[in-house]
Amino acid sequence: MDRKVANEKKARDGPIIEWPKTPGELPKMSNIQWSDMKKSTESDKNASKAGDKVDELLKWRVEIDHSISEINWKLDLLLAETRKSRDLENQETPMGTKLGNACSRLDSHHDTIQGIGQSLAATTSQVHHLTNEIRLLKDEKEVTVTFKSGRQ
Repeated sequence: MDRKVANEKKARDGPIIEWPKTPGELPKMSNIQWSDMKKSTESDKNASKAGDKVDELLKWRVEIDHSISEINWKLDLLLAETRKSRDLENQETPMGTKLGNACSRLDSHHDTIQGIGQSLAATTSQVHHLTNEIRLLKDEKEVTVTFKSGRQ
């Protein structure tokens, strides 16, 4: 009963990973080359069904890869736009303030103006309702008041 037990762990053959050099990048993995599934030697019915399934999976993978490349392209565009916006925020106005601060001030003024506009709309509505009530009182229930003098 001579059995040899190997205590040494073999290095796994896995994908080679290139770690990014700048923050925010994802690690890049090498492409794994799979054997061509269409070159099978079995002419079995199950093999043809499996081949059809493999073809469907390959088409699906191509569609997924295309979608992923589109997503990456869109993310790159968003990153470029974000960088442009950050550059604009760092520019100075003719008055010497940063554009980011000026934009914050404009936002706060915009909010104040909107609040004043809402208050004005509420006040106008109240005046309109009071005017209608006064018209109703005047047209329908006109009251005449007479004063008699206490002296004769």
